[in-house]
Amino acid sequence: MVVCFVCGNMTAGSNVTQLFSRSQRTQQTPFFPFLEYHDPAPGASPMGDDWSVDACFVCDALLAQQWESFERGRMPIGKRLYWLKRPSGCEIRQPVSQIELEEILNEHSRGNLDDYSDDEGGKSPESKPQDPPDDTPRLICYSCGKSDKDCPSMCPVHCKPSYEQLRTGVPYYPTVLDTDKSPGSKVVCESITFLCIGCLPKFPPEWHAVQKDFLRQESTQSVLPRIPLPEVVSCYTCGTDVST
Repeated sequence: MVVCFVCGNMTAGSNVTQLFSRSQRTQQTPFFPFLEYHDPAPGASPMGDDWSVDACFVCDALLAQQWESFERGRMPIGKRLYWLKRPSGCEIRQPVSQIELEEILNEHSRGNLDDYSDDEGGKSPESKPQDPPDDTPRLICYSCGKSDKDCPSMCPVHCKPSYEQLRTGVPYYPTVLDTDKSPGSKVVCESITFLCIGCLPKFPPEWHAVQKDFLRQESTQSVLPRIPLPEVVSCYTCGTDVST
């Protein structure tokens, strides 16, 4: 049984894989420079002279998947952040110097600089012109023709009694469709349109028959006992005596 350098789990020798911290020039093998600054998991063998460590199948698959994702996105080596499982107590060792760390991280980038440039001699691709913002109004007042660009307070109104109008508990405005339709305004399902807040009061609202019956019902009246107050109190603002 072999202990995984990364997570510390025991794994059969036949399932052990090699992870490298330096670029292998002879083959397209993933490499992970951060391994040089991690202590081996308890019981795991230290990093070999060829910059390799023993890893279980799970850690190898997890890191390889992240590597492939970074490669597809052409992420520079020095900017890659990996997620991995580490046993408790294993801290990251600080590099001998910042220069050494930067050299390790940039080693592969220097050797494969062309991998991160386009096919036109490393020239950055020309930026595509952005489409101009769409200023087309989405809503037009049925009555006056103002758009939601000029009048943000645009109200949807029902022009006929319907289940939806009854369900939402709002009135309908039967006289709206009797007026001339403004250019660009819309009537949805032949019963719903839009009015700006200035035109809405021009049209009298009507209620569904069921709503009228409900509104005619006498509401329950609750009488609360009067809270006793002194006969004269002083105004908090001006100090004038007020009779209660």
